[in-house]
Amino acid sequence: MKCEANYDNSKPIFQQIKEQIEDMIMNDTISETGRVPSTNEFAKYRKINPATAAKGINQLVEEGIKNVVFML
Repeated sequence: MKCEANYDNSKPIFQQIKEQIEDMIMNDTISETGRVPSTNEFAKYRKINPATAAKGINQLVEEGIKNVVFML
């Protein structure tokens, strides 16, 4: 699954990851019950710390997007 590696310096990276996953769901790139890239996949592709990727994913979970299968 392709993850965009473009950075927007006006936003924290974890926020960009959260928004990217939301966009993937909204645009049917993945289904709401589908698999999204893991924290390690995001980290490797974007060359960031896995904890940063996890923070973005965890925000989605906290906001109630619990049907998406996260491969943590």
